[in-house]
Amino acid sequence: FRRVLFRSPKVWNNLGCSYFQLKNYFPAFQAFKKSVEKGAAFYHAYYNQALASILAGNYEEALEDTRQAVQLAPSNPDAYNLLGLSYLFNQNYSRASVALAKAIQMDPNNSGYFNNLGRAQLGLGHLREAEKAFQKALLFQPDLKPALWNMGDLKLRQEKYTDALNLYQNVADWEEAKDNPVFQYNLGVAYYKTGDRENAGSLWERARGLDPQYLEPLYGLRSEERR
Repeated sequence: FRRVLFRSPKVWNNLGCSYFQLKNYFPAFQAFKKSVEKGAAFYHAYYNQALASILAGNYEEALEDTRQAVQLAPSNPDAYNLLGLSYLFNQNYSRASVALAKAIQMDPNNSGYFNNLGRAQLGLGHLREAEKAFQKALLFQPDLKPALWNMGDLKLRQEKYTDALNLYQNVADWEEAKDNPVFQYNLGVAYYKTGDRENAGSLWERARGLDPQYLEPLYGLRSEERR
């Protein structure tokens, strides 16, 4: 019975989901991979394997799996959203925008879809379109931390430093931001540009502590300023 049970792609998919919930991504990926092998037409296995691949940094493999997921479920907006994310991580912002626009067409009130579309537009350098997308995301979910973070990055590029600082401060206690050197660095830039060199310096040092190779020399923080 056990042998028959583990021939089912659903069983392997569910096993992968259990590992995934425990943030044990390698065995999750292996289980999803086995699910795909057992059932080539099982949408959830491709979708979950793609998600696990993204978290593992295997972006090209994620793209192949999400393409397969879209073929199996062409009316599912989540599939197009994940396809857009896969293109984002592969830095193909044009195709990401197309996939995410398709997801939004199917589900026009999804804040996450709009946030991801804003990231794609930001990657293309379309700042006005990115801002519109982030505004939509925050309209549907005002406390959506990824959108607040991304809008902060946008305001930083627009040299609206006070706005950037206010947005970043809403995200600063989020665990993903605390452990991200790019966020710590950009928050430091916002403080520096609004006249707070002390906070800027401590944040830049934190960014360097999180990633010693990240952006040297530190922005605006010359050795004589640290004495």
